Amino acid sequence: MNVNGVPTCVSKVNGTDPSCVPLDIFRGDSSDPAAYQYIFQYAPNGPTRNVSYFFDVQANISGDLGHYGIRSPLATDGVQISFGAELRRDIANNFTSAAYNTIIQGTENPSSSARGTQTAKELAAELQLPLIQDKPWTHLLGFSGGYRASNYSTSSRTFFSTWKLEGTWAPVQDIRFRVARNFASRAPNVFEATQNINFSRNINFVDPCGPGTNGSGPSASREACALQPGFQPATYGTAALNCPEAGCIYRNGAVDPALGPQTANTLTYGVVLAPRFLPRFTFSVDRYEIRYTNQIVGLDQDTIVNNCIDFAKNPTDLNRISCQQFVRNSNGTLFGNINNPDSGFVSSQVLNVPNKIGTTGYDFQAHYDLPVGSAGNLAADFNGGLVTSAASVSNQNGSVGYFGDGVGNPIPKWRHNLRTTFTGLDGSFQISANWRYISATQSGTLLKGQVQNTFARIPVYSYFDLAANVNVAKRLTLGVVINNVLDKDPPIIPARGGNNAYSINGWQNSPVNFYDTYGRYIQFSVTTTF
Repeated sequence: MNVNGVPTCVSKVNGTDPSCVPLDIFRGDSSDPAAYQYIFQYAPNGPTRNVSYFFDVQANISGDLGHYGIRSPLATDGVQISFGAELRRDIANNFTSAAYNTIIQGTENPSSSARGTQTAKELAAELQLPLIQDKPWTHLLGFSGGYRASNYSTSSRTFFSTWKLEGTWAPVQDIRFRVARNFASRAPNVFEATQNINFSRNINFVDPCGPGTNGSGPSASREACALQPGFQPATYGTAALNCPEAGCIYRNGAVDPALGPQTANTLTYGVVLAPRFLPRFTFSVDRYEIRYTNQIVGLDQDTIVNNCIDFAKNPTDLNRISCQQFVRNSNGTLFGNINNPDSGFVSSQVLNVPNKIGTTGYDFQAHYDLPVGSAGNLAADFNGGLVTSAASVSNQNGSVGYFGDGVGNPIPKWRHNLRTTFTGLDGSFQISANWRYISATQSGTLLKGQVQNTFARIPVYSYFDLAANVNVAKRLTLGVVINNVLDKDPPIIPARGGNNAYSINGWQNSPVNFYDTYGRYIQFSVTTTF
C-alpha cells in the first residue's frame, strides 16, 4: 500500500509483521538488500537443495556405400547409412529441510528428500536410399528411414522403439512432393519419475463435493464424487466437507508406479515449389497430424479439480483419473494431519494419460533472394503456421483461438514471422527487420456459452525486431539485436483465483508462450574468430 508515497507492506501497517519489506517485482534489476534479507531470512535454517548430474557417452559411424558401388541402377548417388550407440545417466538429488517445510506450510513438518537416477541405453540406425535421379520422366525419387531401440531404467517397459519412414518424389525440378511417418516414444525423465513428496495447505480450496460458495450446491456431481477413494455418500453437499480455516491439504510430487513411455504418431505430407521461371524463390506447405498416446503429464491440483467437475458432462478417462486423485479420510474429508498422511488430501500426480490427444495444422515457408546490383543482396523469409486443432490435457476438445477456462495457455489459430535481410557486398555487413504476428484469441469461458465482460479477448499482436552486424576487422564482428522495437506490453489477464475460477492455465498474469513479457530487449555482441 501507499504510505506518503512510499510502497509499504500492509502487514507492517496493521502490525502483524512489522519487519516486512516490499519487493518491486516489476523491475528486472530490483536488488534492495533489505527486501532480499527479509525474503531469505529463513534460508540458512531452512534450505531446499536441488543438485543434478548428467553423463553421456556416444559412438557414431556413417558411410556412403556408393564408394563401393552400392546404389540404385537408376540413381547417381549411393546408399548412405549410419549407426549409433549412446549411454546416458541422469542423477537428481533433492532435499527439503524440516525448517523449510514448516515455514512454507505453516505447521510442523518433517524434512523430505528424493534421489532419482535414470540410465538410458540406445542403439540407432538410419538409411538414405536414392531410387531414381535425373531421368527425363522423374527428377528425383528417394526413400529414407531410421530406427532406434531404447531401454530406460525408470520405465515400466524394458524396451521400446522409435522409427521413421520418409519419401520424396520430384517429377520435375520445379516441384517436389514429400511424405513422412514418424513413431516416437519418450520415457519419463528422472525428474518426472522421481519426485520429492511433500504436503501443503490451501486456504482458498473449496471441496467440490461439499456445499458451494454463497449457499450453492456441490460443483461436482454425485457420480464424480463416488469415484474418489474414501468418499462417504452421506456427506455429499454437507458442511462436514468444508475445509477448516487453515485449509485443505495438497500432496505434491506423487508418481504413478506404473508410469511408462508416451508415444507420438506423426504424419506429415506436403509440396515444395521452386519454379525455374522465378529464380531464387521457393515455397512449401506441409500438413501435419500429431497424435499422442499415454502422454506423460503432471496433473496439478487445479486441473484435477476442474477435470473431476467436468466428469458429469465428459466422462473421459482423464476426468475419471482426476477424480481418483481425491484421497479422502475415513470420515470423507480432505484435511487432518499434514505430517505425511496416508489419506485426507488432493494429490498431484505424474502419470500416463490414456486419452488420445494431438495437434493438426499446416506449416508454410517461403524464401526469395533479390540481387541489388553491386550493393549486395536482399532476402525475404516467411514462416507461418495455421493450427486447426490442439487437443491436450487442459484442452480436451482441441479448441483453437481460445485461452483460459477449459483451454489453458492461448492457442492462436495463426502465427507467422516475416524477416527481410539486406547483406552488403562480400558479406561486410547485414541488416534485418522481422515482423512477428499472433492472431487474436478469446476466453474459453465463451465456449461454455457463458458471459465474460472483462478480459474476454486478447487482440491481434504484432512485434517488430531489428538486427544488424558489421565486420569491423578480418576476424571481428560487432552486432546488435533489438527485439520488440515498439516496446509493446504483453496482454494482461487474470491469474487463478482458486479452483474452477481462473482465466488462464497458470498463476501468471501474462501468458509467456508467445508474448514478450519484458518489453523492448536490446543485446550487443562482439564475435571474434581464431
